Amino acid sequence: MARFNGFVSTVAGSATAYEFVGPTTTLVVTAGQRVSGTAAVPLGTSTGVALLRLGLCHQLSTATTPTNFVGFGYAVVEVDTTCTAQAASGSVVLSTAGSYTVGVCVYNSGAQALDSNNYLNGWVMVTND
Repeated sequence: MARFNGFVSTVAGSATAYEFVGPTTTLVVTAGQRVSGTAAVPLGTSTGVALLRLGLCHQLSTATTPTNFVGFGYAVVEVDTTCTAQAASGSVVLSTAGSYTVGVCVYNSGAQALDSNNYLNGWVMVTND
């Protein structure tokens, strides 16, 4: 099991892909192992409302962008000026062995930045499926 926690800095709007927010952890997995986890991440805006996709993501060391654990089954979250803890959880079987970065990710495609955030905390673990 691995833990990750720490402050979430500003997340710009107008994203074109998922990006990690806050601290992440690194896991080494073999092909066919399952990665499961959960996290709480307080997000907010200084003005306005942001509508974003939220989840746990993994990124193989050779990949360019993170991938949501649940693919198209992501949660859509509305974030406003009240910094509120959002939950992110998931489980995925990874088909490629390697070193993975894992953490909370968002896809903030709207124009409003997430700029009133707080400290996230979470954990992930590797199991044989």
